[in-house]
Amino acid sequence: MASLNTLRTKFGIVLSIIIALALLAFILSLKTEMGFSGNDPRVGVIDGEKINYSEYYDQYEQIKAQSGVQENDEQQAAMLANATWQSLISKYVMTPGFERLGLRVTEPERMAMISGEQPSQTLYNAFADPRTGTYNVAAISDFLAQAETNPQAAQAWTQLNEQARAEREMQKYFGLIRGGHVDACFLGALEVDAQGNLANWIIPGKKMPGMGGAMDLCVGAKHCIVCMEHTAKGNPKIFEKCRLPLTASHCVNKIITEMCVFEVTDKGLLMTEINPEFTVDQIKEATAAPFEVAVDLKSMLD
Repeated sequence: MASLNTLRTKFGIVLSIIIALALLAFILSLKTEMGFSGNDPRVGVIDGEKINYSEYYDQYEQIKAQSGVQENDEQQAAMLANATWQSLISKYVMTPGFERLGLRVTEPERMAMISGEQPSQTLYNAFADPRTGTYNVAAISDFLAQAETNPQAAQAWTQLNEQARAEREMQKYFGLIRGGHVDACFLGALEVDAQGNLANWIIPGKKMPGMGGAMDLCVGAKHCIVCMEHTAKGNPKIFEKCRLPLTASHCVNKIITEMCVFEVTDKGLLMTEINPEFTVDQIKEATAAPFEVAVDLKSMLD
């Protein structure tokens, strides 16, 4: 009997070791896939580009040094983190996009920003006279003199130029939008309604990310197309009238979800395409707004 108990105990120990080794092997097999191989783990992905911790941290520290913001509380830390991600998004998404659009800052434009002829908020923040609030060109001259012998000052000047360039490119980009030169824009939404109203920037009582450029796109683009999931955790996102604060009113022309496609007309919503995996009744149940079905209703898969 004692021998049997001894065998059971030893078998239990061996089985535990086998299970532990199996779990360890499973975790190790996931390391690369999850971005934790080596000493530089992945912290995010932007437009298919992997962002490692070292790159994020360097950008974070750079922004903290330039802005003077300290991590004294959760709000300031969140502000720095948001600014870091915005900078990385600009690097991997905005700048390549501007290049494809042919938007660039010429050398005369750069010199005009430095001289103050075409003011740059980035350069103003760095070189404004704290006593008068005016842009101080002499301070730039002094800083450039330091940059000739100080590598840190030279690096800071390069970074300021990059930020000023990105700022100017963004101004040109929004100039295109506000000037009505964009034919169509595609946006996500928290809510959209039968009148073509769009709400996609805030949920009251929760963290407010800000409206960003969505309002300009909605108003400036000739066609506004919303692409989103039909529901959120089973709750409708398409209403007869939006409940959340609006981004823009009467701007949406088309709504595309995984269930169907709606055209926004003067008479309300018209379903023009349907995913054959769903029925009209299922779509009605998931939609908190009345809609008509087009006579020539098409399949989304055609």
